[in-house]
Amino acid sequence: MQATFSRIRSFIATYKIEIKKHFLGWCVFYLIDFGFVLGFEDRTGFEFYAIYFSSAFLYILTFYSVVSIYVKFLPQKPIIGLPLAVFIIMTSALANCLWQIYIIEYERAVDSLNNSLENTFVRFFIFEVWRFSTSGLYAFAYWIYLQRTQEQNLRIVTEKQLFKTELNFLKAQINPHFLFNTLNFVYGDVAPKSERAGKAILKLTNLMRYSVESTKNEKSNLKKEVDAIDEYIELQKIRFQDRVCVQFVKEGLFPFFALPPLVLMSIVENAFKYGVIDDPANPIDISLKVTQEDMLFKCRNLKRKDFADRETTAVGVANIKRRLSMLYEKSFDLAVNDTEDIYEVNLSVVWQK
Repeated sequence: MQATFSRIRSFIATYKIEIKKHFLGWCVFYLIDFGFVLGFEDRTGFEFYAIYFSSAFLYILTFYSVVSIYVKFLPQKPIIGLPLAVFIIMTSALANCLWQIYIIEYERAVDSLNNSLENTFVRFFIFEVWRFSTSGLYAFAYWIYLQRTQEQNLRIVTEKQLFKTELNFLKAQINPHFLFNTLNFVYGDVAPKSERAGKAILKLTNLMRYSVESTKNEKSNLKKEVDAIDEYIELQKIRFQDRVCVQFVKEGLFPFFALPPLVLMSIVENAFKYGVIDDPANPIDISLKVTQEDMLFKCRNLKRKDFADRETTAVGVANIKRRLSMLYEKSFDLAVNDTEDIYEVNLSVVWQK
């Protein structure tokens, strides 16, 4: 019981402003409605107030019940959500009929038993269904408002994060031309002395050039992303020599399509950073297939036992989802299979025509 009250207090503290707005809105709505009904109602006293305010309470309860059903089941499961909402409305209408006729107006109901009360009840029930159906329509309109508000807030948060990231990058970066010229100088000086070190510097230069230039645009040519992954794998092979076990199978029309830059690259980098790279029986398995209709990408790796913190990987996947949703909305699917031993990422994108 104490835990329940604690959760209620926490909920009220979190949504205090929203609760005040809803309370004020319902008070204004029913204050106007009460004055209207009072002007046309010939009954007063306990019976009138009991009927009116109990109906108002049940109406508000129905509204929030239907809203919660919409939030839980729509739009993914309308076959469950819509019938359940209709059931709530019908049940509320029936409860209001029974409450008014057989509880509050019991004496009048007894007097009417010989006067076709059943027919009166059916007509009254139909009227109440129509009346309570408005709560379902209001709930649907409010659900749409919640959806749009959520999308707008997500867009604002994403834009702020992108702006903050770009600002931090601009503050931290060295002039790219100076950096690349310096690396080229180091490559020219080191390559004649050490072929392995020279190749590593050349691969690193190409990767950094792609990272800097690709982020200037919203999308990057898929072939450039694939080439960057090849460069990264080669750099890892130079770094760890024969210990690296990886296979990268790719096929398709890479030059004709584009993705947000560094999306695939980030997934591959995480596989090398948090996965086992030297197990021939379980190599890092990367595959990419591109057709005119869609793209299928998979990256699978054996998990390192000495690395328990997966928060960074989860944040990276969440960021990738946000970037893809801004461009492709629901035309993509990013699925993560995280077991005790295996970490696998599957990304599919349907090209928008």
